[in-house]
Amino acid sequence: MTTPGSFKALVRRELRNKGSWRRAGRESQGGTRMRWGVVYLISVLAVIFVGLTYSASQDQLELRDLWKILAGFPFGLFFFAFSSVKREWSNETFGWWLTLPYSRHWLISSKWAARWIQSSIVTVAVLIIGTVYAAVISLFLGGFTLADVQDCLVSGIYWTVMIILVSPLILALGILAATIRYTLLRPLLPLLMILSMGGFSLVLSSVSDSDHPVLLEWLGFGQGGWTPSAVGIVSIVAAWIATALINRLTAYLLEHKLTI
Repeated sequence: MTTPGSFKALVRRELRNKGSWRRAGRESQGGTRMRWGVVYLISVLAVIFVGLTYSASQDQLELRDLWKILAGFPFGLFFFAFSSVKREWSNETFGWWLTLPYSRHWLISSKWAARWIQSSIVTVAVLIIGTVYAAVISLFLGGFTLADVQDCLVSGIYWTVMIILVSPLILALGILAATIRYTLLRPLLPLLMILSMGGFSLVLSSVSDSDHPVLLEWLGFGQGGWTPSAVGIVSIVAAWIATALINRLTAYLLEHKLTI
C-alpha cells in the first residue's frame, strides 16, 4: 500500500541519483570525463558572460535582455526528464525499479516531481546569478541606473515564475518520450520528438523580439508588471491538467505496453 511517506522516499531516491553508474564503471577515466564536462560548462558560461559584458560596454544591451537565456530552457528540461527514465535502462535497474511495490503512476510521478524540484532550483539559481551579474556590471561599467537593475530583477522574476509554472508539462513530455522508447509504441517516438521540438521552437520565436514578447504578453506578463490574464490562467491550468493526463498515459504504457 502506497503512503505519502513512501512517495517521498521515491522522490528522495530520484533526487539522489547521479547518473549512469554502469557507464562510469566501464570508463577508466570516468572522473576525468566528468571534470572535463565541468570545464566545458564553465568555459561556455564564461564566453556568454564576456559577450554580454562587451555588449553592455558598447551600450548594446538592456539588462532585462539577460533573461532571454531562459528561453532555451524548454529543450534542456525535456532532455533532463528524458534522461531520468533512460538511466534505468542504462544502469540496468529498470527490472528492480518496476518491481517496487508501488503503482506505475507513483513511479512516474516520483521521477516527474524530482525533476520539477531540481529544475525549479536551477531556475531560481539562474535568477540570482543573473541579478548579481546585472548589479555588478551596472556598478563597474556605468550607463545603468538602480532603476535598470530593479527592472531587470522584476523581469527575471516574471521569467522564473513562468518557467516554473510551465515546466511540469515539458518534464512530463520528456518522461513520456523516454518511456515510449521502451514500449510497443516506439515508432511514434520520432513524431513526438518533432512535435515537442517544434513547440519549443515556437516558444523561442515568440520571445525573440524584446519589444514584443508575444508569449509573455499572452500569459499576462507586461513591462509594467504582471496582471494575470484569463487566457494566461486558463493556459496554465490546462497545462497542469495535460501534465496529469500525460503522466497517467506514461504509467499505462509502462504497465501494458512495455517491451524488455
